[in-house]
Parts: sequence; C-alpha cells; structure tokens
Amino acid sequence: MSTAQAAPPAAAGATVKVRLSGTRHGCAEAARRLHAVFYVSSVSEPYPEAGNPALVMVYIRVRLDLRPAPPPARTTEGGSR
Repeated sequence: MSTAQAAPPAAAGATVKVRLSGTRHGCAEAARRLHAVFYVSSVSEPYPEAGNPALVMVYIRVRLDLRPAPPPARTTEGGSR
C-alpha cells in the first residue's frame, strides 16, 4: 500500500511567478505550454537578457487555485531586427 498523500489544495488566490529564460521562440512556446497546465494570469513582454542579446526573459504569473484557461489568441509581433 502506498503512503503517498495528495498535496493539499492551494489557498484561494495563491500565485507563483515563473521566469523563463531562452530564445524568443523558446520562451513563447514554453509560455504556450504553461497555459495548458496552469491558469496564467499574466505574461510580461520579453526583456533582453544582460550579456546575451540572443536571449530574453519572460515573467509569468500563474494561479494555483484555478483551472487552466484557454491561451490568448496568437498575435503577430511587429518590428524588425
């Protein structure tokens, strides 16, 4: 018989901040996948990572007490590099 117990439910309003670090495409894909697992309440714009212009950081806030919501519609990024 297993002695493992389920974790207690998260308190109402419990949030966690997740930092993604990687390429713009990699962070966008990771953020999209997090929407399938967590209720994502906010996603920051990509910030350039210090010392490596090829990488960005994205901050995501997730709610632990709510079911996942559908991801927002994809948008086309403007601008050129």
